Amino acid sequence: KNFPEYSIFRFDSDTKQKKSSLIADLATSNLIVSTHAGMSLLHLDSISTVVFLLFESDLTLPDYRMEEDLYHMLEYAKKSSKALYIQTFIPDHPLLLTLTEGNYRDFLEYISSERKKFFYPPFVDFVTIRIHDVSRDRLENMRNKLINKIETLKEDHITFFYEKEITERTHGEWVVKLMLKGKG
Repeated sequence: KNFPEYSIFRFDSDTKQKKSSLIADLATSNLIVSTHAGMSLLHLDSISTVVFLLFESDLTLPDYRMEEDLYHMLEYAKKSSKALYIQTFIPDHPLLLTLTEGNYRDFLEYISSERKKFFYPPFVDFVTIRIHDVSRDRLENMRNKLINKIETLKEDHITFFYEKEITERTHGEWVVKLMLKGKG
């Protein structure tokens, strides 16, 4: 609605197109709305500007490697020689300061202290089990059986986390994660 004069192309992990039609659609589009999947398009000459909206929203994802992943993604975009804009409410975040000041060592020290403080690798062992299925009911059944088995077998020094609700859907499948954390 805000850009009626633009030909908009949506690109994410659910975009299922043949490469030839994908390239044709990209060639006729002058605004691409994309998830992280769009990083693979940065090599195209037709893309001149990259905008990361709400940078901090990715930091809320339950993945202890997210800051590193964001760093690599932003660094890749920065090295692509495209105009790069980052919209954020936390401009003094260590990750953004690292990218603007180029002090990767400080960022590594920050990440290391965070991981130690919250008991993430390499300070503990961490296992993620991902289960996926096209049927939400089948997935819930598999998840419940596995939860019962793990609860029965796990040792006291192991912490077990899992999602109570199945809400994630990607590539046409429902996904659930089970996580175990402890010192081996």
